[in-house]
Amino acid sequence: MQFIGLAVVVTVIAVLVLTLGLRILLRGNWFLAWLRGSFGIVIVLVAALSAAIAYDLSTYQQNLPSETLLHISISKSVDQRFELSVTGQELTENYVVEGDLWRLDVRELGWQGIAETIGLQPGYRLDRIKTIFSDKTKQPISRYAQARLEQSWLDIDLWLWAYQNRKTVALLVPKLVKSNYYPLLDGAKFQARLTENGVVITPANDIAERAVRTKKPDLN
Repeated sequence: MQFIGLAVVVTVIAVLVLTLGLRILLRGNWFLAWLRGSFGIVIVLVAALSAAIAYDLSTYQQNLPSETLLHISISKSVDQRFELSVTGQELTENYVVEGDLWRLDVRELGWQGIAETIGLQPGYRLDRIKTIFSDKTKQPISRYAQARLEQSWLDIDLWLWAYQNRKTVALLVPKLVKSNYYPLLDGAKFQARLTENGVVITPANDIAERAVRTKKPDLN
């Protein structure tokens, strides 16, 4: 009997709340106001997303001629960590990495379908310097496994989204253009270029010459 009584009380409360809710809903033109407000918020969010995508697209260059993209200087830090001094046209940064081999990755944002038909050209952007150990039983600590050269604003990354969904995306063709792996040697200096054959690394001093002669092209 007790539980039946409690059920009746809860039912009465539910009916009262429902009645109050219906009176509020049926009073005035709140629905149109809510609809206008919601639509306005959606428009603002779409505009903000479009601005972020526009900025992300602006970080790509239509073509990167065979001029030097980066100058990379390597110096020993501690244990198997190295400091990379990286300079380019709009980049001057120092990074700490871990491992004994490194490579340079460049993003290519290409087009297909109607975008290619109307003549849109691929764009390129520096991505990262990735480091690994030649001994595959060892792995760099994640924070030292790569030097991220260019970041996307607010983590809105059109290339990454297209790359992760490349089987379903109709217009974009994202590719990762990679150099060979080269040893991390204290004092080595390199130059990086992007050519029709991909990313080309050339030595800028004698230490780097030794690194080039011992490159590991089979580790990509």
